[in-house]
Amino acid sequence: MEYDSIFNLAEKAIANKSEIKKRIATARLSVDYAMLEAARKNMTPMLSLTSMVDSVEVPNKYISNKLEKFYHTTQEAGITVMNEMRYTVDEYYTSYKKLLKRAIQPNLAKGKKVTLLTKPKKYANEDPQALTDGSLGGASFYANWLGFEGNNMEAVIDLEDEKIITSISTAFLQVTNHVVFFPEEVSYFISLDGNTFRNVGSAKNTAP
Repeated sequence: MEYDSIFNLAEKAIANKSEIKKRIATARLSVDYAMLEAARKNMTPMLSLTSMVDSVEVPNKYISNKLEKFYHTTQEAGITVMNEMRYTVDEYYTSYKKLLKRAIQPNLAKGKKVTLLTKPKKYANEDPQALTDGSLGGASFYANWLGFEGNNMEAVIDLEDEKIITSISTAFLQVTNHVVFFPEEVSYFISLDGNTFRNVGSAKNTAP
């Protein structure tokens, strides 16, 4: 936030010099990107994906504006890719917009205890609570994802009380050039007592 404030002062100091202002906007892209990524982890009330307005959870306006400014600056500067893997700015922007919409969806599992029946191999300190901590993953597999290799992921989420569930969804990441793939199939089970489970649906992966 301190670096962000410094850039704000710099832009204010040369408000009437458009060419210099463009250069400052380009220079602050790395800071803006860091703040956008920090918001995925809901690090502070300002650096979070959502905020409360009249007791309603909505996309965080500060982060939404930061995203729009980030995208506008990259377009002005002719920057089209985010990294050496050719992940484009357009893909990042579109993905983040979807992320902001997903963040405000009701989530009965948020903050609930996760028990893993199989052990993860990589990422997120191999902490099962990464699955329900409210932090949402992006294109980088290092942050907010759990990686399984050579075994199936089996996880039990304890909702603590009986809940009415209308839909179930899970997020997965695929980065093929780093040998990170979607699962072949996902099955969902529910239980009232934590001992007897019944299958309520499966989803097959249609991607190659």
